[in-house]
Amino acid sequence: MAKSDYGVKYLKLAPAAEKDLSGYYQVDSTTTGALKVVAANATPGEGEIKITSVTPYKSAKELAVNDYVKEVSIPIGSFIDFDTIVGLPTMTVEAIAKGSFQHTDTPPSVTNVEIEDSDDYYATIETDNGSKGFTLQTYDKSEKAFKYFLGYVKEGDKLREPISFTLPNQCVEIRTLEQGSNPAKIYRFARMSLRVTSSGTLGKETFPTFTLEFTKLANYDANGNEISGAEWEPVTD
Repeated sequence: MAKSDYGVKYLKLAPAAEKDLSGYYQVDSTTTGALKVVAANATPGEGEIKITSVTPYKSAKELAVNDYVKEVSIPIGSFIDFDTIVGLPTMTVEAIAKGSFQHTDTPPSVTNVEIEDSDDYYATIETDNGSKGFTLQTYDKSEKAFKYFLGYVKEGDKLREPISFTLPNQCVEIRTLEQGSNPAKIYRFARMSLRVTSSGTLGKETFPTFTLEFTKLANYDANGNEISGAEWEPVTD
């Protein structure tokens, strides 16, 4: 079967920036502005930083000498730069079931107001803003997926379901594949709710999946002002 030239290449997730996430993050050594971490008693040279000066440190991975970090600004309401930051709790969804990505946008609901002496509506009142979102299925039911989506905890060789777990709102990045003459695109959503359920059957013809249901939420800055929460750009590489 020939490789498809359309569809979704990947979907990246990280907790939404509902609080200021600015600070030092681990990055690759080749990242512009990266600083090499040296010991606390060392004299840092150009492009280096003492391990005790890496504060506030935000990456999940424990910091060590010879790691590389960069100070990154991620104010409330920001889009996450997945290509730069290493160490955030992130999830990349790649094993997406063919044809499963579906938009679930619904238009605003309206109520038509009528009066006795007219055959036409007197007015229409918007009673619901509608919603924007999408769903997809992924075959990825790996250990990382169970930990990220459902909060499972590793205990020895087992993954154990938590007593309670709430998946935070997500910052989402989607990269599509090229569609004929249309270039691939990257879509970003700063704040989306995510509901995860298991679906499908276990058999010879298919695999069970996780169904991911995303709904776009209003996005706010540090002052409580509503700001844009979606953007897209063509892929140039």
